[in-house]
This record gives sequence, structure tokens and C-alpha cells, in this order.
Amino acid sequence: MQPDGELETVQSRRQDQDRPIHVANFYLQYRYLAIRENNAAFAAVARLIASRPGEGLVEGTNPVIYFIEEPLLRKPLPAGGEVPSDYQRVFAASHLVRVRRGDRAASIFGGEDWPMEVASGLAHNPTFFSFRKGKAILESVRMGGQFFSLGVFRAEGVSVDGNQTVLHQRYEAPYYQPLPKQYRNAKGDYALTPVKDGRFWSKLDFPHRQMSNVQTLDQKVTVVEKQGAFELQIEITGHERVPYAVELAFRAGGQFGGVIRETAAGGRAGAGESKITFLTAGMGTYHVGEDAIEFGPGQADHESVNLSGHTYQAHGGSLRASGNCIYITGYTPFRKVITIRGV
Repeated sequence: MQPDGELETVQSRRQDQDRPIHVANFYLQYRYLAIRENNAAFAAVARLIASRPGEGLVEGTNPVIYFIEEPLLRKPLPAGGEVPSDYQRVFAASHLVRVRRGDRAASIFGGEDWPMEVASGLAHNPTFFSFRKGKAILESVRMGGQFFSLGVFRAEGVSVDGNQTVLHQRYEAPYYQPLPKQYRNAKGDYALTPVKDGRFWSKLDFPHRQMSNVQTLDQKVTVVEKQGAFELQIEITGHERVPYAVELAFRAGGQFGGVIRETAAGGRAGAGESKITFLTAGMGTYHVGEDAIEFGPGQADHESVNLSGHTYQAHGGSLRASGNCIYITGYTPFRKVITIRGV
């Protein structure tokens, strides 16, 4: 649960993935279990929900009905209890790490379902980090490079050691050699087959072609918490001169500060986008009222920021996160430490 009562859904495999869900949807469950189990922590959550006008129950329900039919709900809540506000918790099955420090909260995620498909019922969100300080919300950090159209970085689990969480993914992409003579036909008409690494299909008889010159891209992020601030220690090695981009997507409603540059999108940022914004140097800020998030330092070596890859591009889609996006870019080998903190 976030400090304002929203629930983390980046790991979801159900209908609530990729949309805000509030703990108020579970008021009856928290109240029922708080009373039945004499659980003061659950009682504190129930009181938190009840203290927020208009957020008491799922839309369209009448709480009176449930209180009439279930006498236990009419009993008083246990006294005491508080909502935890200072912790690090690892959800191993979901590959999700949650950190809460008062009004600051972060999520680190590496739990995509594999093999990854763009489909309902799977955890397929490539967001690997999010952070919020009060009303200033960094909803998504994603990254990726223009490497054989493989697209966005998707961590293969999390490895946690104290205040450090490591995310990793390795891409391999081969070149295919000419079809051996014994498999050629005069019409050049071959069966529709996938390439051996599963990237795409074509009528080129890939099963009989030799793979060679395998290219690699090794992607690693080490997230380090330091007194409520977070360092994203990014290291991308292997194939050289790959344009690489880090996308930071903030919830709409705030204003950027710092050394930024805006350019025409030209189809690079995703469908419907007229411009792309870069943090070119130093630390940037995102202000929402009295709350702010500081991030950086910036770097803008190129303007290639489409992270979608062939899975989305082949269908005219985009993987650009919603909200106000800003980019930090460079070329491989790409080694960058991005600090994110609430101010």
C-alpha cells in the first residue's frame, strides 16, 4: 500500500494491472478480519479508509446491507494499531521489492511472466522502478536500446542483498547464413517458420539456416537505497554503439525543472506524441504543489527513445508509459548512475 492508500499493481496478473486501485475497495474485508482476528494493524487500515470521505467502499455498493446481514461487522474495531510506514519487504513469488520511508515509497519489480507475451492474464509490465514523495509520483522507470528490435529491458527476477536489489537481462541475437543448396527450391517459396531465437516469422526456411556471429547485450541495474534516496546503477555492455534510453514517466499534474530540451517526436516517442523531453545535464525536478522529486544527472547523446520493439511495432503499437515522460540517453557501453530522491 502506498502512503495515500493506493495499492501497487505493477506485479498484477489480473484486471487491475496498469491502473490505480485504492485500498478502500477492501474496507469490508479489513474490518471483518480486524474484528474476527483481533488484529490491530487491520483495524488501523479500516480506520484509514473510513477517515477519507467518499472512499469507503467499492463504487456502487451500499455498506448498510453488509452490516445488516453480518452482525460481526457491527462490533467495534480493536483499539490501537498503526499502518506500517518504515520497512523493506521482499515479495519473492512476485519478484517485487517494496520500500517505505514515511511519505516516500518505492517499488522495484523484476517479475515478468516468461515467455513474455502481450496478453491479458500475464504480468507483462516492463516498469522496473517507481517512486513517490507525497503527491509527486514517478510512476514508471523503463529502459531499452535499439538492438535487433528486441525492445525494452525486462528484468528476469530480482536478487536482494540488504539495501541492494539487482535486476538483469541478457539479449542474444544471431545473424543467419544463406540457405544450404540442398534446401533451396527454384520458386523461392518456403514454409512460414520462426527464427530460432523466436524474434519473428518469415518464409525463409530458418530451421535449415546456420546461425553465426551471435551478438549480445548484457543489461544490469543495481538499485541501492541510501536513507530514502535511490541510486539506479545502470550498466549496459556487449554490442557497442547501441542507442540506449532511460524513460522516467511522472503522473500528470506537475512541472519539470532543470536543464531540459524538447524536440519534435517524429514518431520516435510513440503514437500520438508531438514532442519528447530530455534531461540534458545536471539534476532535474518534478514539482506537484509542495512535493517534488529530484532525479539525474541528465545526459542526452541522441534522440532515439522508442522502447517498443518488434512485438509492439509490428502491430502499430507503442510501449510509451502514460504521464509526463522525460528521457536520459547514451550509447553502449552505457554506464550511468541515476539518483532519485524526494525533496
